[in-house]
Amino acid sequence: MDKDYWLKFFEQFKLTEEPDRETVKRLFIELMQETYDYFKEHKEMQKLILWQINDDTQLLRNISDSREREGDKLLALTDPYFKDTGVDFRSVIALLLGGIYYIVLHAAMNGSRVCGVDISVETESESFWRTVGDV
Repeated sequence: MDKDYWLKFFEQFKLTEEPDRETVKRLFIELMQETYDYFKEHKEMQKLILWQINDDTQLLRNISDSREREGDKLLALTDPYFKDTGVDFRSVIALLLGGIYYIVLHAAMNGSRVCGVDISVETESESFWRTVGDV
């Protein structure tokens, strides 16, 4: 649990007042970009995610459930902005998160590209990082 980025982030995340739209937007851009940076640099977190995907243990389930409970608090901040828009922002974040995990694990495990993107090349990694923020 000490290596889990999400749990550390949630511990540090505190809002003193109701955030406005721009604050929520910046929060999620930074959250996804920091997730990419952290996941790319921390092999222990990569192994934790691989372990979580491959094994069904109570410990891993507890970690996942904790992430979901805390993440739901953050995602609830976005619900009013996407209500009746036809955009499922939670699914967008799930796709971004899954994409981050996949491209980092692909590069870390076998050094290969995903859709022609090689994040081991600094310019391509920076482009991917910026694109995460754009999405």
